[in-house]
Amino acid sequence: MKMNIKSFFATLLALVTLSACTEPAIDDLTGKYPAPEDLTLSLLSQERVKGEKVHNFNLTLATEGVTLNGDAYAGSGNVLDIKFVGNTYSLGATTYSPKAADAAKNGNYIVGEGGSTYYSIENGVATPVAIESGNITVAKVENDYEIYGTIWLANAEKSAVKFEATANIAYEPFPEPTKLSQVLSVTPNQGILTINLAQEGISSTTDPNTWQTTWSGEGFYLALDIYSADGKLYPGTYAPSAVGGVVGEGEYSIGYDTTMDFGFGPMEMKDWGTCWWTVSGGTTSAQKILEGDITVEKKGSKYTITYGQLGDDIWFEFVGAIEGVDPDAGQGGGEVDTNEYVELSTLLSATSNVASGTNSLTINMAEEGITATSNGYGGYTFEGEGNYLALDIYSADGKLYTGTYNANTTGGVIAAGEFGIGWDPGDLWGIGMVFENWGTCWWAVADGATTAEKVLDGEVDVLVEGDNLVIKLRSTTANAKFTYPVADFKDGQGNAIEIVAE
Repeated sequence: MKMNIKSFFATLLALVTLSACTEPAIDDLTGKYPAPEDLTLSLLSQERVKGEKVHNFNLTLATEGVTLNGDAYAGSGNVLDIKFVGNTYSLGATTYSPKAADAAKNGNYIVGEGGSTYYSIENGVATPVAIESGNITVAKVENDYEIYGTIWLANAEKSAVKFEATANIAYEPFPEPTKLSQVLSVTPNQGILTINLAQEGISSTTDPNTWQTTWSGEGFYLALDIYSADGKLYPGTYAPSAVGGVVGEGEYSIGYDTTMDFGFGPMEMKDWGTCWWTVSGGTTSAQKILEGDITVEKKGSKYTITYGQLGDDIWFEFVGAIEGVDPDAGQGGGEVDTNEYVELSTLLSATSNVASGTNSLTINMAEEGITATSNGYGGYTFEGEGNYLALDIYSADGKLYTGTYNANTTGGVIAAGEFGIGWDPGDLWGIGMVFENWGTCWWAVADGATTAEKVLDGEVDVLVEGDNLVIKLRSTTANAKFTYPVADFKDGQGNAIEIVAE
């Protein structure tokens, strides 16, 4: 992110005059912070609550002498009940910051109503006080956790508690569908589209003389016969057909056995239609799919095909492009794109640099869970864990135009049809302050810190798909795709940035 001159001098002033702190106000009489209570804790209980995108990891930590029987405490001491939020199946190693429940994302712990709580236990009687602020760090090696930090309580004294705890927690992975990631073949037939989708590592070869197929790898693949009047695959929910091989609109063919004559006499053919195949040791075996809906979703050129649910014998999901079946191919950016992208969905900021003499827009786009809050002095405080893309793209009037932009050759000099590569401007004003990682850079956020890789090549596509703005970066540094509602694409003052189709 860039820092303008005004922000720069504000930063200098801050360095000289600011005595910043995140703790509550100091004691008016002593001029010192109250000494925090220092606790050594161990794990009493843990619970993981699965959500759609993020999960709650609730840990109950206690001092020696406190036990938990059901929901009741016994003994005397202190307890911390902390509600972490994460997007992985186990509690992630990072520094967690406090957020209210309605705003909590990956990398936060919950405070406020229904949030994390500190308890004083006296002969089994618990006195609760809500936790108000403070960062909590989680470190782990395999299943061994270290949890520590200093927190402030929401009592009249604004008491501080410094704590550390160790715990061994083995989280079982969340059940997930079998992931299919390969397109083995696509064959349009009369009214039916046959698509074979497989797990990574599954492959086959066919002898042209004998037409015998040899399979390799270990895992599963799906043979799908689905309705198509024109050889294209359309989004929708497809129901099983009543008869194998006879498919109406909105249906897929159930698995079936049939008899065919290729000129050599009748031959019995088993496991045609939609079947779930197991590949192991060079052999295959099939399970016919006879019931249940198959869902086809499409976002841009990427399909998501799903069947089954938790507890079913067959439960799979395919995510990716399928070449040759996209009905939008060739229509304003819907071309088949088989690149794998890091999906970005959060707009951190969008700023026109036209007024400052640079014909460009700076757009900062992040993975879900990444947030950036201005610190008021030209910089930002980041939370979450993942990546964001800082993109400088040509604009002479502050509008964003669709099309393909190529990497420029000189950092900071952007011409029409170009995006600005990453560069180090150095000591811009000759005052001994060196600036780095301007222009287009791929940033990593972890533990509140950021690191950057400059994007020095590639191309950027800007297009509109339905109601969404889509920006794709393809480079040797990263492939990233940003999808965001056109109606919400605004600058930091809430002004809409116009998107112009060319």
